[in-house]
Amino acid sequence: MNKLSQRQMTALGKAVHKWNGIVSGDGEDRGLMNCPLCSLYIQNNCKSCPVSMWTGLSKCESTPWENWCEHHTNSHVRKEHFSAKILCNHCSRLAKEELAFLKKLLRIYKKRGFK
Repeated sequence: MNKLSQRQMTALGKAVHKWNGIVSGDGEDRGLMNCPLCSLYIQNNCKSCPVSMWTGLSKCESTPWENWCEHHTNSHVRKEHFSAKILCNHCSRLAKEELAFLKKLLRIYKKRGFK
């Protein structure tokens, strides 16, 4: 059973905070440019990222973020600059799914304790 370090838990908590802001309409997603987890783990192909540890995949593959990104890329943004906010009802649903996913991970990892 994997336990997280305090650093990993803090970054996951910051990711939840980021997505709370997006869901409330005050924040935006700029992909790895403003992801607290990516800022720590993307350089090492997401090794030790709590999301990657959960899914077994890198770059948030098979998470709600993947659907959010695809929706924005196909429906709302120019491909050369990814910056996403809630722009429609579908965006709202997808952002809420990502937030729920991250909150679930945070709860599960908190129950397991720290390294």
